[in-house]
Amino acid sequence: MDNSIEEKKHKKSIIPNILTSLRLIGALVTIFLPYDSTAYYIVYGVSGLTDAFDGLIARKTNSSSQFGSILDSIADWVFYLVMCYKYFTPLTKVLPVVFWVLLGLAVAVRIVTYTYVYVRFKRFDAIHTYGSKLTGAFTFLTPYYFLMGIPVIGMMITVVVGLLASIEQMIIHFMYKDYDESMKSIFLLKKKKQEKVEEN
Repeated sequence: MDNSIEEKKHKKSIIPNILTSLRLIGALVTIFLPYDSTAYYIVYGVSGLTDAFDGLIARKTNSSSQFGSILDSIADWVFYLVMCYKYFTPLTKVLPVVFWVLLGLAVAVRIVTYTYVYVRFKRFDAIHTYGSKLTGAFTFLTPYYFLMGIPVIGMMITVVVGLLASIEQMIIHFMYKDYDESMKSIFLLKKKKQEKVEEN
């Protein structure tokens, strides 16, 4: 009986990681598809949808893990880097210089944050704030901005949201002495600190 329960828990726990792995595989497949083809949009769309469900299922089944969180972050980076690679040329033709400056700042802030977290906590920064999730949602829409004829407006909104999210995540790590993957927003810092005081 106990073995059966453990087996069911194990099966539930690997479902989110399977979905995350599918996003990673889907991203690699899109490298070989024309960025404006129907096949690209199908593979891209399905792969992107896994990002909405892997975390949800992990939370619902209480199967979140450090490995799953790191895998999710890696899959996100690969997914979006491949998409950026596919759309780099079309984007350079329409986006103003200010976009690239803001993007460079956002990436620089992320690098500083990742380095700081690794040096201080000896681990990969895998927290997923609401800002990061919102950035991911806007970034995911990049191909569709072209379909809707609003690539400049869409991408400018995306990069501003991304920069703010990056700054927020950096501030969280600098202001909170512990690494806490459940930290979803800078506005939760005061509450988390109070909880720590009450625990002690």
